[in-house]
Amino acid sequence: MSIVYLSSEKDFRGFVSGKGWAHTVAHGSDFLAASIRNPLFPLDMVDKSFKVFFYILNQLETAFVDNEEQRISFALISALESNKIIETEFVDYLLKLNESRWTSFSFSNQRSCYQMNVWICILQNVYFMLNQKFFLTRKTINKLIQNYYKKEGYAFSD
Repeated sequence: MSIVYLSSEKDFRGFVSGKGWAHTVAHGSDFLAASIRNPLFPLDMVDKSFKVFFYILNQLETAFVDNEEQRISFALISALESNKIIETEFVDYLLKLNESRWTSFSFSNQRSCYQMNVWICILQNVYFMLNQKFFLTRKTINKLIQNYYKKEGYAFSD
């Protein structure tokens, strides 16, 4: 149900002045995280859970402004921390998401830049939220973020 909810959502606003919180991405991500952490969550639905985040990132027209990335990140790591997926599979999903972001990225396209910035923020959140024991994931995320910063023109010593 949480996957259907998020994959059919088209309104990605957070707080709406005069109306209150729309915040469907955040609340939907919370719903998905709780679903994934449930012992009865079917393992074959993990793939669909990750695909919903492909959908959300691809639909973004502007950047998030109400910390939606943190809620998405928590949903992503829920699969790993609740043993619904092994770490190498989790890393593969992150690499696929990252590749899809770079494939459609252009510095001259504002929407593309918003999508990339949201993706990097998600990676940063996953990195800091994730338990230290997931070394491979944290190492991979560090490389992905460093690569992003290098492409942005920041110089780092190796």
